[in-house]
Amino acid sequence: MSKSILFSPEISPEGKVVYSLLKGFCYKKDTCYPSIDKLMLHSGMGRNKTRRAIQELEDKNIVSKLKRGRGVPSTYKIKDVLPYKINIVPPEA
Repeated sequence: MSKSILFSPEISPEGKVVYSLLKGFCYKKDTCYPSIDKLMLHSGMGRNKTRRAIQELEDKNIVSKLKRGRGVPSTYKIKDVLPYKINIVPPEA
């Protein structure tokens, strides 16, 4: 996971979990297509929380989502996150 995401106070814990899962589902490129059900299963979150986390990542321009049709999982593209785009606050020692 990018340190820019991990240490950002601007991203919710749920957003960080979903970001991690999306990165984990991406193979050679930064594109993947897990279903909401698969994200729910691996995150332990409900449908609404999972969707809100995805929306949060989209709103912060970290992930873009391409809807592919009813019953077909969306395609997610992980965008390059540069440290200056997100306010980084390292954890206290």
